[in-house]
Amino acid sequence: MGAKPKVISEALGHASVAFTMDTYSHIISGMQEDAMALLDEVLPSGVARSVRGASKL
Repeated sequence: MGAKPKVISEALGHASVAFTMDTYSHIISGMQEDAMALLDEVLPSGVARSVRGASKL
């Protein structure tokens, strides 16, 4: 819905945003695809390809 992870983490009383994301990120469909689309916009094309290639190892 667009809420920031830090705000959600604090509202739930979690000690860290990392815990919140580790616990709930699997239920947010498309989150990885959205993140990769953002990286495609900000990284030079050679860097983005290198990052994607590294994940296949």
